Amino acid sequence: MPSIDDNVLIYRKDNNIQLVGTYLGNNKFYYNHCCQGIQKTCTASHWMPLPEPPSE
Repeated sequence: MPSIDDNVLIYRKDNNIQLVGTYLGNNKFYYNHCCQGIQKTCTASHWMPLPEPPSE
């Protein structure tokens, strides 16, 4: 599992959604709902570290 407060790419198999979220611990992640700015919590079936940003 990622370290607490790590930003990761998460996948929710139950609704086939890919999101960037922050790991809270205990397989819980939080993310901002894209259109409403509401913070939500979820579990993820899969996760991976974010890729490195492009260099300038």
